[in-house]
Amino acid sequence: MAYIKNAGREKVLLSGLLLFAAGVMVISLLYKNNYLLTLVMAIGWLVASKFVFTKRDNCMFLIAALLGTAAEIVAVKFGAWQYANSTYFGVPLWLPLLWGSATVFIARLTEMLINPKLKIGKPRKSMFGAIKGVKKKFAREK
Repeated sequence: MAYIKNAGREKVLLSGLLLFAAGVMVISLLYKNNYLLTLVMAIGWLVASKFVFTKRDNCMFLIAALLGTAAEIVAVKFGAWQYANSTYFGVPLWLPLLWGSATVFIARLTEMLINPKLKIGKPRKSMFGAIKGVKKKFAREK
Protein backbone atom coordinates (compact mmCIF):
# COMPACT_ATOMS: atom_id res chain seq x y z
CA MET A 1 0.00 0.00 0.00
CA ALA A 2 1.34 3.38 -0.85
CA TYR A 3 2.61 5.62 1.91
CA ILE A 4 2.01 9.25 1.14
CA LYS A 5 3.85 11.62 3.47
CA ASN A 6 1.49 13.79 5.51
CA ALA A 7 -1.53 12.10 3.94
CA GLY A 8 -4.60 11.06 5.85
CA ARG A 9 -5.60 7.46 6.36
CA GLU A 10 -8.30 7.77 3.70
CA LYS A 11 -5.76 8.82 1.05
CA VAL A 12 -3.40 6.02 2.01
CA LEU A 13 -6.21 3.45 1.94
CA LEU A 14 -7.58 4.76 -1.36
CA SER A 15 -4.14 4.80 -3.00
CA GLY A 16 -3.52 1.24 -1.82
CA LEU A 17 -6.82 0.02 -3.20
CA LEU A 18 -6.20 1.81 -6.51
CA LEU A 19 -2.75 0.22 -6.78
CA PHE A 20 -4.27 -3.18 -6.02
CA ALA A 21 -6.90 -2.70 -8.74
CA ALA A 22 -4.21 -1.53 -11.18
CA GLY A 23 -2.13 -4.61 -10.36
CA VAL A 24 -5.04 -6.94 -11.03
CA MET A 25 -5.74 -5.17 -14.31
CA VAL A 26 -2.08 -5.29 -15.46
CA ILE A 27 -1.83 -9.01 -14.66
CA SER A 28 -5.13 -9.73 -16.42
CA LEU A 29 -4.07 -7.85 -19.54
CA LEU A 30 -0.44 -8.96 -19.77
CA TYR A 31 -0.39 -12.52 -18.38
CA LYS A 32 0.22 -13.97 -21.84
CA ASN A 33 3.51 -12.07 -22.15
CA ASN A 34 5.50 -13.17 -19.10
CA TYR A 35 8.54 -11.06 -19.86
CA LEU A 36 6.63 -7.81 -20.39
CA LEU A 37 4.52 -8.40 -17.28
CA THR A 38 7.65 -9.21 -15.25
CA LEU A 39 9.29 -6.01 -16.49
CA VAL A 40 6.24 -3.89 -15.58
CA MET A 41 5.99 -5.47 -12.13
CA ALA A 42 9.74 -5.20 -11.51
CA ILE A 43 9.66 -1.49 -12.35
CA GLY A 44 6.71 -1.10 -9.98
CA TRP A 45 8.62 -2.90 -7.24
CA LEU A 46 11.76 -0.82 -7.79
CA VAL A 47 9.78 2.42 -7.62
CA ALA A 48 7.90 1.23 -4.53
CA SER A 49 11.04 0.06 -2.77
CA LYS A 50 12.72 3.41 -3.41
CA PHE A 51 9.84 5.77 -2.62
CA VAL A 52 7.10 3.83 -0.81
CA PHE A 53 8.30 0.75 1.07
CA THR A 54 10.04 0.81 4.41
CA LYS A 55 12.88 -1.60 5.21
CA ARG A 56 10.30 -3.78 6.93
CA ASP A 57 8.14 -3.80 3.77
CA ASN A 58 11.12 -4.78 1.61
CA CYS A 59 11.99 -7.58 4.02
CA MET A 60 8.39 -8.85 3.97
CA PHE A 61 8.36 -8.55 0.18
CA LEU A 62 11.49 -10.66 -0.26
CA ILE A 63 10.47 -13.33 2.24
CA ALA A 64 7.01 -13.66 0.70
CA ALA A 65 8.43 -13.70 -2.82
CA LEU A 66 10.74 -16.59 -1.93
CA LEU A 67 8.44 -18.65 0.28
CA GLY A 68 5.27 -18.03 -1.73
CA THR A 69 6.93 -18.98 -4.99
CA ALA A 70 8.50 -22.08 -3.44
CA ALA A 71 5.08 -23.18 -2.18
CA GLU A 72 3.56 -22.56 -5.62
CA ILE A 73 6.27 -24.64 -7.31
CA VAL A 74 5.59 -27.53 -4.94
CA ALA A 75 1.82 -27.27 -5.42
CA VAL A 76 2.14 -27.18 -9.21
CA LYS A 77 4.60 -30.10 -9.15
CA PHE A 78 2.07 -32.22 -7.23
CA GLY A 79 -0.77 -31.25 -9.56
CA ALA A 80 -2.81 -29.02 -7.22
CA TRP A 81 -3.17 -26.45 -10.02
CA GLN A 82 -1.44 -25.14 -13.10
CA TYR A 83 -0.80 -21.78 -14.72
CA ALA A 84 -1.97 -20.85 -18.19
CA ASN A 85 1.39 -19.42 -19.19
CA SER A 86 4.12 -20.76 -16.94
CA THR A 87 7.80 -19.92 -17.49
CA TYR A 88 10.03 -21.86 -15.07
CA PHE A 89 9.21 -24.79 -12.78
CA GLY A 90 5.53 -24.57 -13.78
CA VAL A 91 5.00 -21.00 -12.51
CA PRO A 92 5.13 -17.62 -14.28
CA LEU A 93 8.26 -15.51 -14.01
CA TRP A 94 6.30 -12.62 -12.44
CA LEU A 95 4.82 -14.71 -9.62
CA PRO A 96 7.43 -13.81 -6.95
CA LEU A 97 6.72 -10.12 -7.57
CA LEU A 98 3.01 -10.76 -7.11
CA TRP A 99 3.58 -12.69 -3.86
CA GLY A 100 5.73 -9.91 -2.46
CA SER A 101 3.40 -7.09 -3.48
CA ALA A 102 0.29 -8.86 -2.21
CA THR A 103 1.93 -9.58 1.14
CA VAL A 104 2.95 -5.96 1.69
CA PHE A 105 -0.51 -4.75 0.63
CA ILE A 106 -2.32 -7.17 2.96
CA ALA A 107 0.03 -6.44 5.88
CA ARG A 108 -0.38 -2.68 5.56
CA LEU A 109 -4.15 -2.90 5.10
CA THR A 110 -4.43 -5.14 8.15
CA GLU A 111 -2.26 -2.82 10.25
CA MET A 112 -4.42 0.12 9.25
CA LEU A 113 -7.68 -1.63 10.10
CA ILE A 114 -6.49 -3.15 13.39
CA ASN A 115 -4.63 -0.12 14.70
CA PRO A 116 -6.21 3.03 13.25
CA LYS A 117 -3.73 5.34 15.05
CA LEU A 118 -0.69 3.63 13.51
CA LYS A 119 1.02 5.66 10.83
CA ILE A 120 1.45 3.30 7.92
CA GLY A 121 4.91 3.42 6.43
CA LYS A 122 6.47 4.83 9.59
CA PRO A 123 9.75 3.02 10.21
CA ARG A 124 9.42 0.52 13.02
CA LYS A 125 11.84 -1.87 14.64
CA SER A 126 11.96 -4.94 12.50
CA MET A 127 12.02 -8.43 13.89
CA PHE A 128 15.66 -8.57 12.81
CA GLY A 129 16.46 -5.57 15.01
CA ALA A 130 14.83 -7.37 17.92
CA ILE A 131 16.86 -10.51 17.18
CA LYS A 132 20.09 -8.49 17.17
CA GLY A 133 19.14 -7.13 20.60
CA VAL A 134 18.57 -10.63 21.94
CA LYS A 135 21.91 -11.81 20.55
CA LYS A 136 23.70 -8.90 22.24
CA LYS A 137 22.00 -9.65 25.55
CA PHE A 138 23.05 -13.30 25.48
CA ALA A 139 26.57 -12.38 24.40
CA ARG A 140 26.91 -10.12 27.47
CA GLU A 141 25.64 -12.84 29.83
CA LYS A 142 28.27 -15.39 28.72
